[in-house]
Amino acid sequence: SPSALLEQMPKHEDITSERIKSHLQKYRLHRQKSKKEFMSSYDRTLMKMKRGEIESNSSSLNSGEVAAHLSFTSIQKAELGFATANS
Repeated sequence: SPSALLEQMPKHEDITSERIKSHLQKYRLHRQKSKKEFMSSYDRTLMKMKRGEIESNSSSLNSGEVAAHLSFTSIQKAELGFATANS
């Protein structure tokens, strides 16, 4: 809570409960937006990889794309291991 944070911070005239509330609200909104962007990127990239539309030659990937590549690789390895074990 803002009051608990205020108690933990060094005393300063510019640090008020209202400012802490404002910063917490900005943080929460940014975190929600970041999560939506991550999941959108992850889902889009994973679907492309499953369809064979891999863009692995890209020099810069965002975190959702990296996570999708790792997931796809893990899924492929698990499926390969399962297929090999049942042969």
